[in-house]
Amino acid sequence: MEMNTISAAGGAVDNFGAVTTAMQAVEKAGRGTMGITLTVETGNVTSPAKERRSFRIEVPRPPTGATLSFVSGPSGAVLFDDWLPLVQQVKEKELVKRHAPDLLLPPLGQPSILSVVQQISSTPTYQLFLAAIDIAEHINLVSESTTETVARRFRSLDKWTPSAVGKGGLFFVPADIPAPSQAVNELIDNNKLGSAQLGFDGAQILRLYVPYATPIDFIIPVSKDAKNLWETISNLYYAFRYPA
Repeated sequence: MEMNTISAAGGAVDNFGAVTTAMQAVEKAGRGTMGITLTVETGNVTSPAKERRSFRIEVPRPPTGATLSFVSGPSGAVLFDDWLPLVQQVKEKELVKRHAPDLLLPPLGQPSILSVVQQISSTPTYQLFLAAIDIAEHINLVSESTTETVARRFRSLDKWTPSAVGKGGLFFVPADIPAPSQAVNELIDNNKLGSAQLGFDGAQILRLYVPYATPIDFIIPVSKDAKNLWETISNLYYAFRYPA
């Protein structure tokens, strides 16, 4: 689970002038209406501030598309029929073209989505985006599935879960592991854990997961409880990831 690094080249934003009105309608529908929101969060430990970052996917019900955003950043809307093409672009590693937009085709390359993916500037933010897409695919978030079905799939995420968009996967921490909140927060701050929250109909479901790759050491000092919790989770991770 050692942390990998990513690099990107600079570039200018191109202008794809289609379906703007439809995209705005999707974004408006995704906010302030009945729908489902998936939010993932972890510590951006490779940044100077080492702040937390969150990524969000909002899907109205009935689904007309999805709104994607890094929280407190610009948002972008993708139409329902463009969701699977976007996922396919992620599978094909098209994200590497995000800073050379003349090479990136829609839907990832449409201006509003491009403004979102260009905020990926570190391993933690890259992994947040991938985790959100991955989880969304596992739970059929952007689909005609009922809210109850999506929530049930989210609850059923357990232990080692192979990625739906690439190599590796996420390890969802079993809910029955004793996890003091302070220790959990310290592990999230260190990008050892990520949190995934599903919101719908006034309800919230929280799951913890181990990202695709984690720092070798603790970047931010942690308590003994956090170290013990990480040891417990690590042992489970390796037992399920690499069974004897």
